[in-house]
Amino acid sequence: MARAPGPPEARRFAGHHRGFCFLRSPPVGVVLTVAILALTAGRGHAQQTIYNVPSPDVLEPGKVYLETDQYFRPWDTESGLDAHFFLRGVVGVGSNVELGVNTGPFDYLYRNEPFIDFTAKWRPFLLEFGDKEKPGAFGLYGGTHAGIGLGGNVAGDLRNFTYGAATLKLPLLETRVAVGPYFATRQVFGVHSRGGMLATFEQPIPGIEGLELATDWFSGRGAYATSGLIYTRGPFIFYLGYGFANTGRKDDLVTFEIGITVR
Repeated sequence: MARAPGPPEARRFAGHHRGFCFLRSPPVGVVLTVAILALTAGRGHAQQTIYNVPSPDVLEPGKVYLETDQYFRPWDTESGLDAHFFLRGVVGVGSNVELGVNTGPFDYLYRNEPFIDFTAKWRPFLLEFGDKEKPGAFGLYGGTHAGIGLGGNVAGDLRNFTYGAATLKLPLLETRVAVGPYFATRQVFGVHSRGGMLATFEQPIPGIEGLELATDWFSGRGAYATSGLIYTRGPFIFYLGYGFANTGRKDDLVTFEIGITVR
């Protein structure tokens, strides 16, 4: 879901702090994910976010989803270089509910100021219609993320991100969109609380099983519209996207994520 209770956009809004580096090389988040693969993988899967915005998907009961999200800006702008990652785990608990935990950002270049966020998502309604093999669907879902700062200038700070959305999937074409409102306290997207809108778009690419075009967006300063490709193979999901910052190209980020559903 959003990374800073989900969204990475929420990170270090107070500015970069030169000092301790978590690790420069190799990417720790990727290494941790590879270690996780020693667990038995399951075949079922569900995206928990598109890139940053929570997905309409909900994990099946007993399934566990693990993910690392890597964010990079290797070119220098007036906002500087950027390289950081988040870690996430989610479990399906039944009744179309999933619970999870997100933590980060962990920075490769600057001092760490991570949060830990406890998350919940519920999809109370989903109605399928149309074609039997590739049905359409209309649904409602929502959730909340409650977090606390773990260190640095954010130690002990509390934050919350709450959202709701309606989703529509077209039969046969399998195009899926979602739109809805959110409310974020301070320490999510910046120093002030605010409300806004979120939106997602997914389109499977015909003839290439498991590959889809995807876009997600949070409104407001400190947030992003991210577009790219998502590829699902077995229990694995690979995400590659480019984040267009609402504040301008100086804050853009490249996104690479790896997720796996395990038993």
